[in-house]
Amino acid sequence: MNKKLTGIFAMCALLLTGCQGAKESSKEITPPDTGWGKTVDEVLADWNLDRDQVEIFSETNSAAAIAVDTEATVFGEQTSRVMFQFINLDQTGATGKPVLCEVDITYPDDADMDTVKKEMEKSYGSSKDSITRYELYQSLGDDQLPEYTYKKADQLAVWSGESLKDAIPSDKSTEYETAWEAYQPGLTADNWENYTEQASMATAVCASGAEAFPMFEKNGVSLEAYPGLVYEQVKSNMK
Repeated sequence: MNKKLTGIFAMCALLLTGCQGAKESSKEITPPDTGWGKTVDEVLADWNLDRDQVEIFSETNSAAAIAVDTEATVFGEQTSRVMFQFINLDQTGATGKPVLCEVDITYPDDADMDTVKKEMEKSYGSSKDSITRYELYQSLGDDQLPEYTYKKADQLAVWSGESLKDAIPSDKSTEYETAWEAYQPGLTADNWENYTEQASMATAVCASGAEAFPMFEKNGVSLEAYPGLVYEQVKSNMK
């Protein structure tokens, strides 16, 4: 099983169970031709696709993962697969629907990833020096915050949006931390400040070489906005 599908199934299994750069590089990280927080049907409508044109890996009240295998041009180059992942932030799964939280795009080995990077720079600004992402699952017996930092390199460009620390009102930080623990494994009052400083509303990576980014065997783009969605959910619950 390839690395990409292994990661997809790991995430879906979990969901079903319930560094500053230049100013221009802080532009909002948005997914191509759609928007974060949209349902499966809304994303399909944005992409002018019917359900019989996509592969549905899973779709429940808690989470969904669908793939588009038809050739599509994204960031200036043809893709070989576009994977959309969705999560329902109502953790009981009793209300609401899964909404878009991640887009992972695989390109052919001969794709011009310089073109992809340049198109992403038009949307997101210059690559940052590094970004930090937080997984939604932990290794068995591990109670640490599952964080992974990715640094800019010749074959890897990284972007991030607004930091959580800048978004969360300082006088409500404790309230946000208490609520956020239900959404992020390993999060505690002790590591909350560091988490908000490192986590961003959304992040993006562009990989252009073998094993440049763990998710892809070679060329790919990954965009993720789980922290931003949690922020909006917690803020809404506080009203």
